Amino acid sequence: MLNRTLQVYIFFRMLKMTFYFILAISILIMLIDVSELSNRLSRSQDYSLALAFQISAMRLPFILQVAFPLFILSATMATLMQLNKKNELVIARSVGVSAWQFLAPIWVFAFLAGCFIILVVNPAATYGFSVASEIENRMRGRSTDYWTAF
Repeated sequence: MLNRTLQVYIFFRMLKMTFYFILAISILIMLIDVSELSNRLSRSQDYSLALAFQISAMRLPFILQVAFPLFILSATMATLMQLNKKNELVIARSVGVSAWQFLAPIWVFAFLAGCFIILVVNPAATYGFSVASEIENRMRGRSTDYWTAF
């Protein structure tokens, strides 16, 4: 019973830390992408800052799925460092919990997060990136049809 409670605790600590990393990097990516879009599309008559944020929001999942392994690695290190700083890992080891037992929730979280990225984020990212590219090309005056572009 104690082991199960500890594993759920570590799992939710990992979930919270991953959320914080994704949120922080997403804000940074959005700011950089909006700045770049503003630089490229500011000469267009239909340009507005709200449109740049919409295009950037559509492209964000595509960029995040590339950086996802970095999020998991960073969140794992930060979670284990926090647990170690508060001596929670030392206490768990002194009670008799194996290192494999407190690393198991992290592995389960990484597996479930990877499945979520593959099954949910990847299709959404592909669709959002294609729509964002079409809007950007239309604003630049380029043809959006692949076969008429050549």
